[in-house]
Amino acid sequence: MTRTVLWLSAHPEPQSLNGSLRDDGIQHLQQLGYWVVESDLYAMGWDLVVQPADAGLAPGEQFRVSAAVRDAYTEDRLPVDVATEQAKLFEMSTFRISSRVQCLPD
Repeated sequence: MTRTVLWLSAHPEPQSLNGSLRDDGIQHLQQLGYWVVESDLYAMGWDLVVQPADAGLAPGEQFRVSAAVRDAYTEDRLPVDVATEQAKLFEMSTFRISSRVQCLPD
């Protein structure tokens, strides 16, 4: 059975250290026989801020994020891009997040 890895990245610069780590990590996993599926949320123009429309709410309707998104999920009303990415998670044996790392001064 082939094991599948979802490599999730969200970095604005593909030629950064983060991009190099992503490329090397994916290549290494493939050499080990893994099937790697990549989602680059930054390249997809993914909006990281949840909006009322993401839960199918009408303009002006009160937005209780947790309840609204839960209801949208259980009622199969999530936006297509969100549902597509969630579906990928159900197919994976391993999940890897690669994102920008910020170093804070001492």
